[in-house]
Amino acid sequence: WGVNDEETYPYLLEQKFKKQNKNIEVINAGIPGHSSYQGRIIIEKIIKKIKPDYVTIMFGWNDNVLYGILPDKLKLWNNFYGFILNSLEYSFFYRSYKGFLRSKLLKYKTKQIENKQTPTRIEPQINIYDNKTRVSPQDYIENLSYMIDICKKNKIIPILISPSTGITNKDACPEHYWRLKEYINIMEKLANKKNILFINMFEYFNGLSSEKLDIFFKNRFLDYVHPGVQGNKKIAKKISEHLSQLFLKK
Repeated sequence: WGVNDEETYPYLLEQKFKKQNKNIEVINAGIPGHSSYQGRIIIEKIIKKIKPDYVTIMFGWNDNVLYGILPDKLKLWNNFYGFILNSLEYSFFYRSYKGFLRSKLLKYKTKQIENKQTPTRIEPQINIYDNKTRVSPQDYIENLSYMIDICKKNKIIPILISPSTGITNKDACPEHYWRLKEYINIMEKLANKKNILFINMFEYFNGLSSEKLDIFFKNRFLDYVHPGVQGNKKIAKKISEHLSQLFLKK
């Protein structure tokens, strides 16, 4: 999202393996706008068609977003409101417009903080179980668990990867940061419980300066949600390092 196909981390990851003389094909099966709910629905079709050895699972951003009318599992195509919402969400122009407005709002509020018009906010007391998110925390656990179990059932090695973000706890809208962090905590606990590899890209980017975050998340929407060219390179590098260790153990 926001970069060309040859600039995405799956493509770059495959190129890294080629340079290491590893015959590994990396297939990008991700679909923009999907949450773990849609991932749960399509994963069986994907693994039956592709027959992979490994599957990386990265969901969280779309799951923790507050929904407008209905959560994902109630957005049925035979429901009029669900049909309208789904039609809008799959519209490139609608999603681009939303991204544009979001980036403008974020820039405006961040500038307020820099000008000391608004005090920097401290960690809010956010209870993700009280928020109306696209995918509830409990459903998020169930969806990820289902995808992990399906992979294991088909003798495929599942790997959980946390979403990354350029938003920090010092931004004007820290709720986005803390809500995503809570979902990633759920992912990490589940990875430990299921005894599978967990790659925490959230923590990696969280430790960088705002100047570096501007570089890594510079894309055509400037939303600090979707990594840009440099961000995708960094993600590919980190995943490559973890997978190389996993291959050695195997």
